Amino acid sequence: MLSDKFIKELEAIIDKYEDMDGDLEFIEKLKNLCKNYNNKPAKMTTYVTRLSLIKKYLKDNFEVNDNLLKDIKADKNIYDDIKKHNDKVRSNKTNTVVDNKTILKMLDPSKNLYDNLIYVLLCTGRRINEILDCNNIVKKRLKKNEIVFSYLSKKKDKRPANIKILNGCSCNKIIKMIKDIRKNVEILDLNKNEITKRVDRRLKKLDSNLTPHKLRGLYAIKMYNSSDKKQNINGFITDILHHDSSEVSLNYNKYIITE
Repeated sequence: MLSDKFIKELEAIIDKYEDMDGDLEFIEKLKNLCKNYNNKPAKMTTYVTRLSLIKKYLKDNFEVNDNLLKDIKADKNIYDDIKKHNDKVRSNKTNTVVDNKTILKMLDPSKNLYDNLIYVLLCTGRRINEILDCNNIVKKRLKKNEIVFSYLSKKKDKRPANIKILNGCSCNKIIKMIKDIRKNVEILDLNKNEITKRVDRRLKKLDSNLTPHKLRGLYAIKMYNSSDKKQNINGFITDILHHDSSEVSLNYNKYIITE
């Protein structure tokens, strides 16, 4: 999200150019703003993110030519360097190893709000904000062991998504737990960050390596282990987690569940 100060500097540049389309100097000014905002050289990823946010801001607030939006991009070598860096980070990541006894404890919820939330996260592989979002309708898919979410976060199109749940888990039970969780969160007047921190503390008591987000990886690996394994693991994770790119799924195949 662009700060008010950044937007003010951006609009000062826009005001100087009556015709933005095809103006190379205008595009260069935008790039310089992204590279050196506040007189601080930006990291590669920050630079690329700012360019993307500028494109969205222009599209939402001005009548701009699609060709202009296509031209507002970093040089190819920057994208290549970011990819190399991300590949190196992934290759150096250690596996997350979790004992199956810990998994079983998480799948044995109590009346505690945070234990129930952990259970739902592990059974569905969904994100905390999707579980807490009262506008996100959840229902059972007929004749399938799946739950339908009316939409998923981090998706451009807000279409319903069919979510497979862990073997042995009940769709009706999970849906009821989601409704109860949302009701209790509303009563307690807690925001997502507060809940995430409390769930994280709860998980750390079970295993110091666990985080709420890592439950997505554990869900994906458990689903893969119970599949026929005909599909390669990365493709399977891409499908089961509803990722738009198989590259993102590379972050989720480093989970091991031990007996």
